[in-house]
Amino acid sequence: MLHDHDVWIKIMGIDGFNFVHEPYQMLFLLAQGYFTEHDEFEISAFTDFIKEDNLQKLMIDIEVTNILGTSSTKEIDDYVNIIMNQAPIDIKLKSKKR
Repeated sequence: MLHDHDVWIKIMGIDGFNFVHEPYQMLFLLAQGYFTEHDEFEISAFTDFIKEDNLQKLMIDIEVTNILGTSSTKEIDDYVNIIMNQAPIDIKLKSKKR
């Protein structure tokens, strides 16, 4: 979503979108700030924008993940569903089991 402006716009249009895991949510919030100052995503500029070492490392790990091609609308919808609906339920179940 950082590399594809159309996907970014779609995600930003989803009311209440957020990541379950705090580090990913922090990167998302930082990306919102980054895009207020930059029109295009550049990994080097974004990692410089991130001040925390652990978040910089996470962003680099995400960036080097080899994702081929572009994602279809269906794939994006599936990812959003997992992030917003399935992941929170999995975390709640694990918490209850503990």
